[in-house]
Amino acid sequence: RRLVDRWGVTTVAEVEAEMASRSPEVSSIDIGTVLPALPGFSWLDQDGGWFWFGADTGSNRLLNTMRKIMCVAPRIRLSELRAGLGRPYRMQGFAPPQRVLAALVLAHDSYTLEGQVVVAVKSMNCTTDLSAVEETMVSNLRSLGGVARREDLEERCIAAGVNKSTFYVYIGY
Repeated sequence: RRLVDRWGVTTVAEVEAEMASRSPEVSSIDIGTVLPALPGFSWLDQDGGWFWFGADTGSNRLLNTMRKIMCVAPRIRLSELRAGLGRPYRMQGFAPPQRVLAALVLAHDSYTLEGQVVVAVKSMNCTTDLSAVEETMVSNLRSLGGVARREDLEERCIAAGVNKSTFYVYIGY
């Protein structure tokens, strides 16, 4: 569960490696047959060994980041979503393979796939999913037509009460 909590999804191979590093005796257990018995367990790519514990088992870092992205872009190419998921510093560049991400999208009732485009089928509550700074930045970016010079966005965000250092931290994300 801790491995899934770290990123939101993981593989049987990762669990086996973690278990073997902690206790050599455990390496004789077939983890792939034990895991499906855990509450909330769900395969995302059984052949590749990818799984998760479902959306209703607590916080999921991958889903949290996906919600933020989908608030800003309710229609986004799967490849762009994958790239965006690995960007926040807490994700340390991690993003699951596209086939696993596609399965995750389809396993969640807020999204659907139209070819290679992820679409939010439920209205996103950006007020709860975005921080106040993120919401201010998105609002100002939208008022500038969705594309803006950094200087213009910075000026508007600072006028709205965002600290200059905070602005640059968030732009870096």
